Order: sequence, then C-alpha cells, then structure tokens
Amino acid sequence: MWFLLVVSGVSSLVVTTKPLRTRAYVRKAEERYYEGPASTPLLDAVDVPADMKRCTMAELKQLSHELRWEVIRQVSKTGGHLGSSLGVIELSVALHYVFDAPEDRIIWDVSHQCYPHKILTGRRSRMPTLRQQGGLSGFQKMAESEYDCFGAGHSSTSISAALGMSIGKKT
Repeated sequence: MWFLLVVSGVSSLVVTTKPLRTRAYVRKAEERYYEGPASTPLLDAVDVPADMKRCTMAELKQLSHELRWEVIRQVSKTGGHLGSSLGVIELSVALHYVFDAPEDRIIWDVSHQCYPHKILTGRRSRMPTLRQQGGLSGFQKMAESEYDCFGAGHSSTSISAALGMSIGKKT
C-alpha cells in the first residue's frame, strides 16, 4: 500500500455561486468563445479509477481535457474552488492511473484540489450538489467515499495524517 501526499503550490481561487460563463476566450480569425468539448466519451466511461487503466497516453490526455471542462462546468453552477482544482487535473488523472486507490491512499494536502478526484472516483453524477446542503462536500470527506482517506481541508495537516497512517499500518 502506498500513501501519497499531494502538495501543490497552486493558490486557491474561490468561485462564487453567481452565474458564470463556462467559456474560455479564444481569438481566431473571428472572435468567438470556446465552450469545451461537445461530448465527453472518455470521461463518461470512467466510473472508478480502475476504468482508466486501459487508456493509452493519448486517451489520458483527452480524458484530462474532458475532466478540466467538467470541473469548469460544475463549479460555474455551484461555486467552489476552481483554480486549485484546475491546477491538479493532470496530476489527478496520473495518480489514479498509476496507483490503485483506494488500496493506495491518496492524501490531498489542500482538499480544495479534490474536485477532479471526486469526479474520477464515482461522484460525477452528484457534482451538481457540490457545496449544497445534503450534497457533496467541497473537501474530501471520509463518509462520502472509500477513496477519501483523510477529511481535512487546509494545508499541512496532511503531513501528520500521512505519517500517522504509515506508522499505524506498521503496528
């Protein structure tokens, strides 16, 4: 079993629940907005991290693209921590591709980064309830999923948690 401590220098950008555009501005011959992929076939095929194991590297890149836009779409509706989650899209895909969660425990140092993790671990259909009463938590929550092995939300508490889990496994 691995204990993975994810620490990132990505600062948090909190998105309010006010309506937002889910568009990135792209300038071409004509000015227009890019609204993300029209469909998400790879992301649609991922219910649990094990579903990613059969993907090629090119498909993992496409999955990351689809996942990025899913996070943008969901957070634009419910509000939440957008910047920190967007900063770990590829990292989330890579961790779940390489390691075998939940057997290998992934501990997010800043739980604001967990939205891609939530989507890849079977909670995509519940993302519209993010940060709503009775809905998904904006942070990792052990009662929510077997993939959430630690329930804190802010920096550096994960270090002692990972150490404690490691020592606990040895005893």
